[in-house]
Amino acid sequence: MNRDELKARLMAEAEAAIDKILAEKPASEDITLSEIEGLALGGGKDFQEAVLRNLVAEGQEGRGEERLYCERCGGRLHKKGKRSKNLVTEAGEVKVERDYYYCSECREGFFPPR
Repeated sequence: MNRDELKARLMAEAEAAIDKILAEKPASEDITLSEIEGLALGGGKDFQEAVLRNLVAEGQEGRGEERLYCERCGGRLHKKGKRSKNLVTEAGEVKVERDYYYCSECREGFFPPR
């Protein structure tokens, strides 16, 4: 995904967060400062999580099938598909999917660095 595509995705996420805020907002004459603060914080959190999801997804695209070797024995690694994991970050929870490899010499499976 190029920069313009990522920007378009993030703009759409921002618009969705704004739409949600406006849909939840009480009439102007009935809203309290606490409600305004809650809407602002909730909308900000929704957008932070969306940015996190999109940047993680973008970082995982376009990875080539490079030949990887085991750091222990130097044997060639065999790709065994993808594994996913939910991570909790300061900006929210995000599902990360990475390539998983197996070394037949060491008989161990692992995620290579990066």
